[in-house]
Amino acid sequence: MSEVGHRTTVRAATAALALWPLWSGAALPQGASEDGSLLYTFGFSTELRASDNRQLTSPSAGDSVYSDTRLSFGATAKTRGQSLDFLISNRFRFSAGDGAPPDEPFLPQLRLNYERESLNARLTLLAALDSRDLSVDDLPSNITNPNQLIPDSGIELRQNLSAGIETGLAAPLGADARIYTSRFDYFDTTDPDNFDRATVGGSVGLTLRPDQATSIRLGYSISVYEADDTFETERTTESLDLSANRQLDPLTTVYGSFGYKTVDEEFRLLPPGFGNDEEGFIATAGISRALPDGQIGLELSHDVTGAGGRTDLSVTREFALPAGSLLLTLGVTEPEGASYQPTGSVTYLHERPRQNLRVTAASRIVVDDEDSVQRLSRIELGYDFELNERNSLGLSFDYARTDRIAGLSTTRETRRTTATASYTHALTDDWDLRTGYSHRFRDEKGGADASSNEIFIRLGRDFSWRP
Repeated sequence: MSEVGHRTTVRAATAALALWPLWSGAALPQGASEDGSLLYTFGFSTELRASDNRQLTSPSAGDSVYSDTRLSFGATAKTRGQSLDFLISNRFRFSAGDGAPPDEPFLPQLRLNYERESLNARLTLLAALDSRDLSVDDLPSNITNPNQLIPDSGIELRQNLSAGIETGLAAPLGADARIYTSRFDYFDTTDPDNFDRATVGGSVGLTLRPDQATSIRLGYSISVYEADDTFETERTTESLDLSANRQLDPLTTVYGSFGYKTVDEEFRLLPPGFGNDEEGFIATAGISRALPDGQIGLELSHDVTGAGGRTDLSVTREFALPAGSLLLTLGVTEPEGASYQPTGSVTYLHERPRQNLRVTAASRIVVDDEDSVQRLSRIELGYDFELNERNSLGLSFDYARTDRIAGLSTTRETRRTTATASYTHALTDDWDLRTGYSHRFRDEKGGADASSNEIFIRLGRDFSWRP
């Protein structure tokens, strides 16, 4: 068993076994609704791919053929007082060819979401584990850092755990507390920008509800970030803020907050004083209003990050359409040390009986792990058309890029594109056969362009049952 397989399997099993006893027949509240029984799901799929440049290198390392076999098991249940959503899966990879990846018998995934609520309290537990082959797998759905666009050999393992409790939900005075941890671990990678990093944090708060339309919260939060990068960075972020929410009428809500935030940074491999310490006031003010065809909102905020202060202004408009929905956001950001930066996003969904279209485009300003201000942009398109009851076509397009706005960073500006055309045939009511073609392209500033062509065929099924 590889090092990746051993660590990920142990962590997944530990999380699952630790949290599973929270749900049992004896734990279900008396009088639970009829859908409170567990629904089990099992999935199987096997996929064969042939590529002329699996690792998106220039020049290509050679042709390769590789297969992924995925097994998954899940359980879901819901009653009036609690809900459970659990999934665990693993992929087994085998390959051949000059450009083939190493065989990896463990590429796990874990999801656990548990919530229990009474009249006056709520408990939530979340656990997630994802593994990604940096040279083969698609980009993550939520890109949080520019280095996630870098193609590399090896495995990225992302882990998230959190637990929260709220009391006084229906009382004039309430309290809440939350703890969480997030980790990125890399195995068998070569790029120095793919370094292990972890964040541990928590928050506590007191909420006052003088009437049914108003809530006031005093909160404190702290997080500690540690990275195995070039300078062994350690960053502690603390904030104290007072926030309020007021429902002016059934359609209009206003909210705001004011507080103070500190960011203390230390490079453990350098003498004291080389970190980027920042501090200052933080504030938010916003208003949202429900409209006959959707919702509109306006928000102005000021925050403090490791790259200094930043001010954001955004307008959001949501439309409910006859055959879908449209969400538009337009804004501007002023990060410290840079000029005004436009931001925005579009999310459009269109559904018909035999076809659906999905469009998502967003451009936002983020601060990366090296305190550099970066622009993250992404466009995702998806179109599915049902030819008949057993045959359908699919087209997808994914474009992502990073651009440095201010500050110094070792992460290279990168552009990634993936376009896929596929055909799906239902062999039976349970088994689906999918085949298609994918083209991937990489453009890296200061480096050579690279592209790959892949053909694939996939066979799989999912089924569920109640005990």
